[in-house]
Amino acid sequence: MLDNILSAKSQWTAAEVAAFLDDARQPLRLSSINARGFPQITSLWFSFHDEKLWCCTQRTSLAVKQIRRESRIGFEVAVNDPPYFGVSGYGYATVLDQDASNLLHTLTEENLGEHDAKLKRWLLSRVDTEAVIQISPVHLTSWDFRSRMSRRPVAQVSTST
Repeated sequence: MLDNILSAKSQWTAAEVAAFLDDARQPLRLSSINARGFPQITSLWFSFHDEKLWCCTQRTSLAVKQIRRESRIGFEVAVNDPPYFGVSGYGYATVLDQDASNLLHTLTEENLGEHDAKLKRWLLSRVDTEAVIQISPVHLTSWDFRSRMSRRPVAQVSTST
């Protein structure tokens, strides 16, 4: 199925895109449309399965309000440091009125593990007010600059005169 929505210019195959999204621990950057018609970016933890991206956020969040008004979205999952690589796309997001506890537990476990037990407890304590966002991609692409970017440190600019 991902083959049908993958750009011909994508650096990776559909299987490679799926593997990256399965393993990624970076936040998904979700672009929804605000009330003035402009894109607004929200970073959310996500899980990828059934060829969809799944996120949780508070039901009262701006992203939820915007998705309820306009379901067309854009997204990106990419590393933040060189060498750069990742996946981006667009599609439709749906806010599902369902129990978010399983998804939120999965997201906190995958992204926090045992590193920040206090934050994990706090996030899980708010599960009753969480919404599930299902993202159904209609277009995907990937880029991968690892083969042409070195891992050399960026030169520091001197501020002394």
